[in-house]
Amino acid sequence: LALLIGDLGGAFAAAALTGAVSAALNELDAGRPVTARRAYTLAGRNGRALGGATAVQFVLIVVLVLTVLGIPFAVYYFVRTSLFAQECVLEDESAIGSLRASARLTRRHWWRTFGFTTLVNVIAILSGPLLGVLILLLTSQSLTFIDITGSIVYTLVVPYAAIALTLYYFDLQIRPAAYARNF
Repeated sequence: LALLIGDLGGAFAAAALTGAVSAALNELDAGRPVTARRAYTLAGRNGRALGGATAVQFVLIVVLVLTVLGIPFAVYYFVRTSLFAQECVLEDESAIGSLRASARLTRRHWWRTFGFTTLVNVIAILSGPLLGVLILLLTSQSLTFIDITGSIVYTLVVPYAAIALTLYYFDLQIRPAAYARNF
């Protein structure tokens, strides 16, 4: 139960961060200055949809994973809907609309999206623990120091993962137009 609650909290935090990063990158692309507060305010305008999409995605994935046979479907669904936060914030989509829009956007790019999101998320998730293991093996620092250092590194790396995923989202959006211009 504690793991489930922690994962749920992490999912909502990741969606909020990704929404804010998406808003910030959109503002910067438009040539407007942006602060962290402004980015979270812009993302918060779609907070209800962002929270709803997070909850729907989380519940469906948990149900699929609990069936054990549904794990491949959970992975497939997660990858297809992995860009819902960008759709919520940048395209003003509803909760269900953002999940559907993400699925449409990634439809012909599932393997590419799977590879990219896996790489980005693994780097983000493992950065803190790997540094902690290195510190543990190479120094005589206390476990508290190692834990705090790993947590700080994780906190600093996760926004970069959100930036990478948002730039990937922008890439997928312009791909059909760029493809049509070439032919």
